[in-house]
Amino acid sequence: MKKHLNLLILLGLCMIVKSTYSQKLYFNFGVGNNYIASTNFQMTDNTDIYSTTGTATQVTGIKRSISENVSFGKGFQYGGTIGYMPSKSVCLELNINYIKSSIFEDKYCEKFSSFDNVFSQKYQAQMLRFSPSLRFTLENEIICPYMKTGLVIGVGTKIHVEEYFDFRGQNNTEVAQESEFEMSGGISVGFAAGIGINIKTDKCYGFFSEINFISQTWAPEKLSYTKFYQNSMNVMAYVPVNIKESVFVDSFSNNVPNSNTDSPSEKLKVYYPFSSIGWNIGIYFKL
Repeated sequence: MKKHLNLLILLGLCMIVKSTYSQKLYFNFGVGNNYIASTNFQMTDNTDIYSTTGTATQVTGIKRSISENVSFGKGFQYGGTIGYMPSKSVCLELNINYIKSSIFEDKYCEKFSSFDNVFSQKYQAQMLRFSPSLRFTLENEIICPYMKTGLVIGVGTKIHVEEYFDFRGQNNTEVAQESEFEMSGGISVGFAAGIGINIKTDKCYGFFSEINFISQTWAPEKLSYTKFYQNSMNVMAYVPVNIKESVFVDSFSNNVPNSNTDSPSEKLKVYYPFSSIGWNIGIYFKL
């Protein structure tokens, strides 16, 4: 009898705890788009305009250079949030979002009388972001404004690059080279903030709209080529390891980069911008 009574008391306490905490839990799911907020990275569209007297060894003309600001935080994102409300005005949140950036192109072109030298690189990034945040809400009957601030942690980040070269080699022979590589590895930590409103349509669910700002950079740990074609032939098997693979370092070993063709080369670490300002819309519900 006593054993059964203890079991009933335990079940009752579990139901009370579940009821208490579930009423304070909420979730939301949304989509959005981000735009460039700040950048320290530029890609250049260099177009050389030459007169018809230009030759392979001597060119004359005017050079036009167009620089484009780049941030890989620009692009489409989707994700969700799990939140806990210790009080009506203060919330603890964990935001999880996946972003795939816009495509950015870096290109250079030299125009000669009989041919063009063309160089092009197309960049696109992806990142999974975790953002623990503290949110302050002003509770009202229908529209509830809020603001939040916290950290943003980027994992699983990759920048995929497609390269294309078309130039004249020895004996004025045309060489067309296509290749692809990925930069990956490393964890990025930044700062996030946002303001928004919840629109109640029911006691337990509704819609939200939000504007957010993220300040973030990312430095890859390694670079690996996944495709290498020359004049439409797959030459990946003939490319040395030190060209196919690279590791990013803070400084070179012995003050010089690794020149061993059978091991990955060393490149100085580069930080790529992922800062953005954007908007999110979606739905939320409370348990």
